[in-house]
Amino acid sequence: RAAGPPLAIEQLAFDNTNMGRQLAVAVDAPRDVTLRDVVSAGVSLLDRRQHGGRVFLENVCCGRIAIAGPDPVVARQLDTEGGGVRIDNRGSPFYVLGLKTERINTVLDNRNGGRAEIFGGLLYMVHPTSDASIPAFRNADSWLVASFAEEVLRPGARYRVYVADGAHTIDADLFPERGLGRIVPDLRDTPHIQADQ
Repeated sequence: RAAGPPLAIEQLAFDNTNMGRQLAVAVDAPRDVTLRDVVSAGVSLLDRRQHGGRVFLENVCCGRIAIAGPDPVVARQLDTEGGGVRIDNRGSPFYVLGLKTERINTVLDNRNGGRAEIFGGLLYMVHPTSDASIPAFRNADSWLVASFAEEVLRPGARYRVYVADGAHTIDADLFPERGLGRIVPDLRDTPHIQADQ
């Protein structure tokens, strides 16, 4: 966990498709890490642990992300595809400019005082689902602000719940339709943390 100089990983593909659970990058030391033009297929992209330093993501795809600790994770042009929870935030500041998802998933599970801001996104389930309980976002004891559009090309292939937060939900039908999908210009779920913190 010794601090180190900034590290940049660029123009690299981590591909372990169908080879079991793998991790591309773990950050456990207080150093800045940048991932730029990186693709992860069949692997988790990032595990930034409690003592890890700041992480900057630019034009990355596709694996799962887990973050913890007080330092921020900042992303621009983040594409995460697959099922399950795509981004697992346990208490970190997390900022995204441009997010894209594919498949039936929970985009972000934001907990333990996490602060997530997502500006500009496209959520795309691709296939219909009969499970109405899958939320786009889980947000518990945390702060979430997001703006995005939901793309829907098949009936039934859309979220019914945008945010699940323990005792309450924010339902998708509160937002204007765009074809079969919806436009979400300002989604806010800040029930437990004041915005000025």
